Amino acid sequence: MGEMMGDRIKAKIALVLTILIAASCMMAFIKISERASAYSPHGPIIINGNSDFTLANGVTDGSGTSMDPFIIEGWEIDATGFTDGISVSSTDAHFIIRDTFIYSAILSGIYFNDVSNGYIYNCSVSNNFIGILVYSSYNSFIRNNTISSNDLGTIFDSSSTISISGNGIDTSNWDGLYMWQSVNCTISDNDISFNSLSGIFLESCDNNFIINNTITDNSNAGIFLIYAPHNTCSGN
Repeated sequence: MGEMMGDRIKAKIALVLTILIAASCMMAFIKISERASAYSPHGPIIINGNSDFTLANGVTDGSGTSMDPFIIEGWEIDATGFTDGISVSSTDAHFIIRDTFIYSAILSGIYFNDVSNGYIYNCSVSNNFIGILVYSSYNSFIRNNTISSNDLGTIFDSSSTISISGNGIDTSNWDGLYMWQSVNCTISDNDISFNSLSGIFLESCDNNFIINNTITDNSNAGIFLIYAPHNTCSGN
């Protein structure tokens, strides 16, 4: 009798666990589906100057001030056949690109040229020649993005005061993060892995901070510095 009761209890526990696991899987599926369906298709975006932050160029909110930045969000941009997925040049308005999926650009998924006060947050950037390219820009933020399966993950060229944090940069055909002639930038708390050359490569850079990154399984080197004095590496 005791054995029969024990078997019944075990069977009930197993049934409850099965239901809970199935419910958890269903909730995970629902969340993933909601995230995927949240994107709306949009053509590549080109912004050249503050006046180009318009509804037609994917701006969904904001006025461009520090307290009310322009918002570009929720887009899926198939950049096949186009140079860049999102290109922003010659701006000093405050803006945020967030929750956007950009892929298959000839050059870069997201391109900044002569930009200040830009913020790229929680975007997925994949299968471009360069995931994110920042040139001659300053006081901008690249945070919590997934930058995967590009030829080059990210490039920061001739820029300053750029914060690159909390990103996942992986499976690039070359370097995960390449920085050239840039100063006073912070590379922190990123997960940089499975890139075919170096995880982080600094060349001719000065006074940058590389701190608390997880850098694993990159084929050449985790961190590679050349002609790069006075940079700080800590906690990686």
